Amino acid sequence: MILAAQHASRGAPSFDSNLNEYLGRCAFDLFSTIMFGELTKVADPTTETDPENERFVVNAAAGLGTSVEMLLRLDELVAGKLGITTKRCDFVFDAFDVCWEIAQQKFGSFLERKAARQLTENEQNSYLFRALERQQDPSSNVTVEEVKELAFTGLFAAVDTTSSVLGWCLFHMAANVDVQQKLHQELAQAVEKVGKDGKLTPEAVDRKHAPYLHAFIREQHRMSPTGSIFVSKTIARDGINVNGVSMKSGDVVGLEGYSTGMDPAIVEDPDEFRPERWLPDAVDARKGTPKEVMDHPFMKDPFSQGKR
Repeated sequence: MILAAQHASRGAPSFDSNLNEYLGRCAFDLFSTIMFGELTKVADPTTETDPENERFVVNAAAGLGTSVEMLLRLDELVAGKLGITTKRCDFVFDAFDVCWEIAQQKFGSFLERKAARQLTENEQNSYLFRALERQQDPSSNVTVEEVKELAFTGLFAAVDTTSSVLGWCLFHMAANVDVQQKLHQELAQAVEKVGKDGKLTPEAVDRKHAPYLHAFIREQHRMSPTGSIFVSKTIARDGINVNGVSMKSGDVVGLEGYSTGMDPAIVEDPDEFRPERWLPDAVDARKGTPKEVMDHPFMKDPFSQGKR
């Protein structure tokens, strides 16, 4: 991931007029290193890359972006309710199909080389390799096809969700220069202490050496959360009771984490971007008070309980 970030940094000047495209490519590069152990380098146009990786990230960004746009258009919502397929809908499905086709080719090649014991060290440390190893355990109830679909969903969705997180991080840094300077200073000191040849290492971004970085990301999640803003669910049966509210079949429940993080009764000066509120001393100071709800596992990590 650090190598992917280094390549992305070199490619940044080439996308000064299209930050969204650049961040989508960064997200794809980062997740490809995790999912396949592959350094795709699509965020650096000066470096040669597989054209299929280019096709994947372009179609993923276009398809996901258009699908979000459709959610905000009344005509698309009405057409969907009536079962009418619009041009935007066709475009989205075509883009998704391209990504699935490319992913299938990647999976097929990965499986063949795994069987032939031809995978690189990075590939053997990838999510897909370990997921396939777990799948082969006799106690597993997951099929190979399900592993493929889960891996595809993670890679595909990351182009949109991770790029939006990166975008918000850049926004908060730009809007809070003092925070940006503290973050730069901490990382520079960490690189000097545990880096290698003046570059980042996994140890340099560990919480032990970069606590302000982790506090910065947590504060970004509080003010501009991804994956926890709103999820709706239709109640399937009568008699369900939540916090004293009785529900019946057909009721729709919305879950969101943004308002709690912006509640002045829980977070002091919630409109201020202040990473210091997540440093150990601040966390310890609010233990035993109503404000400690922000440190609950359901609140402090993206997607409620975090990665799983």
